[in-house]
Amino acid sequence: SSLRMLDGLAPDRVILPLYAGIWRAILGETDLSIFLVGYTGVFKSELVALAQQHYGSAMNRMKLPGNWSSTANGLEGILHAAKDTLFVIDDFCPPSSTNESSRYHIKADQVLRGAGNGAGRLRMRADTTLRPEKPPRCLPCCTGEDSPRGQSLQARLMQVDITPGDVDIAALTACQTDAAMGSYALALAGYARWLAPQLDYVRKSMLNDVAAERKIASQGEQHRRTPTIVAELLVGLKWFLQFAYQVEAISKLQSESIIDRC
Repeated sequence: SSLRMLDGLAPDRVILPLYAGIWRAILGETDLSIFLVGYTGVFKSELVALAQQHYGSAMNRMKLPGNWSSTANGLEGILHAAKDTLFVIDDFCPPSSTNESSRYHIKADQVLRGAGNGAGRLRMRADTTLRPEKPPRCLPCCTGEDSPRGQSLQARLMQVDITPGDVDIAALTACQTDAAMGSYALALAGYARWLAPQLDYVRKSMLNDVAAERKIASQGEQHRRTPTIVAELLVGLKWFLQFAYQVEAISKLQSESIIDRC
């Protein structure tokens, strides 16, 4: 059911980064975020809800766990608590007012730069002692009609541009039915059980895997962070596909075909 998200729901440039993020998040510490950008009505929230519902079937478009209307401190706190998950922050839509728009962009910079640096902000109590840091410990997945400002911040994101017509409505409806029935959450639960006894090995081997994929992804002119983001997502997807092959959900040929597409 989960793998059907890759069968015509959206173009590969849209669906593959999002789908890979589901499986990379559960593997642990990462320094990237995914950001889906597009006009209203292109089904951004519906797509990220499908990804989020792997972590709980009730988190549909109307019940996504994060929203950009929240305070930066609130978002930082919950991104720290939501360890090793994909965490959706929906609806980055800065108001037309210059002051309000600036506040939204400052908030995005604070939250997503922290995720990109793996660092929390130091805060002081009234008695001048320091509060404990709360660095983000999940993989943020955001949507918006605009993208956050700043080349440095954007370099920390996998930005996915969605245009009208990208999402197939019939395929979306079928996927939403699967997600609501809990099929996606069962897929991730099975993956977690499969990972648990070998998680230390997987995390150690990821260092070499990411280095190898980063070398391939480094071809061409791009920001120096981009190959690492690409490599992290691809390695996350590869581990899930290995699980899917071992439980006979897909064939070796199907697994290799998906990796080639990615």
